[in-house]
Amino acid sequence: MSRNFQFHSFSGLCMNEPSIGGGGGLKLKMKPKFKDRLLSHLLARASHDLSRNYLQVVRERGFTARQWRLLGCLWDEKSLTLTELSQVIFCSQSTTTRLVDRLLELGFLEKRVDAIDRRKFYVSLTDKGRRIIGDLVDFAEATEREIIQTLGADRVARIMRDLREITKRFGNGVDRDHAD
Repeated sequence: MSRNFQFHSFSGLCMNEPSIGGGGGLKLKMKPKFKDRLLSHLLARASHDLSRNYLQVVRERGFTARQWRLLGCLWDEKSLTLTELSQVIFCSQSTTTRLVDRLLELGFLEKRVDAIDRRKFYVSLTDKGRRIIGDLVDFAEATEREIIQTLGADRVARIMRDLREITKRFGNGVDRDHAD
């Protein structure tokens, strides 16, 4: 059954027509808060809620969320340029440079200059970096398995397909591994 909503700003109430259930007449519902009507807010909230536990473990290991994102992005990659890293971790190039510099100092990353273009360099994990984040990757993957167990594999696959479609249409095309 289709529902028609009329919003009345003077009362903040939403009248739902036609009446659902017995008794006829109109039923009043509270108008959802602005933030709760925004897909972007719900996506951010879901991301926060889903990653809260493992980000706590990441922080306990001495990493910031951005450092973890950068290190995690390099887990499956041989190496990435600074520009590629900036796009993948959603940071400006200057912020990414500071993150890379700090992780280089700590010995988790190494940098290799491009043989053709000396201005360009590639960043990759060191053996130390792989060792230190390997168990964090395992923990993140275990968290994902819990989500799949809770919501079901088909539902998670649909959600991921829909999210990839959103990023494809509204993003900068960074998720090249899953492009259709």
